[in-house]
Amino acid sequence: MNCRRMFIICLLAFVLAGCASSPQCGAVASRAHAAADERLPLGAWIDEIDRSCRAAATEAWATRLAQDCAPLYGFHAGTREQVLPSRCQVNEVTAAWNMGHEIASMQRELSDIKLRLAEGRITPDQRRELRARQVTIERDLPQLRALARMEGWLTPAELRDPWLKLPDIL
Repeated sequence: MNCRRMFIICLLAFVLAGCASSPQCGAVASRAHAAADERLPLGAWIDEIDRSCRAAATEAWATRLAQDCAPLYGFHAGTREQVLPSRCQVNEVTAAWNMGHEIASMQRELSDIKLRLAEGRITPDQRRELRARQVTIERDLPQLRALARMEGWLTPAELRDPWLKLPDIL
């Protein structure tokens, strides 16, 4: 029993020390909620947050947007292939989800195409088909991103930030 208590105390001290070493982590939820209330896209404010706290900030932001079923939440959920709650399945939010999902799908497909082309174990016909699809995606993807920026769901910062895992196609 004493070992168990000591382990819990040490674990708690370790967790608290981690939180204390990141001064911005204490205010993450309030900043994320403020950004969600202002309907700011992720890239408009996330750079202010310490990298070690960004996952928690993103979660707090998305949770706050989900409470209001904001279209920005729909877009964010679509890019991450999350299912919309039934109460949020209204036209604006569903349209935003569809655009986010389409952008994410095209990004994944483009990455897959590039990997397959790099492999070299494909026939000339397959290579031609893959290159044609690559050209189509590289033409359409920037247009979809531009629409998302016009709606206020993306910012230019979100297009290049590597922690978001978005490719550099503009």
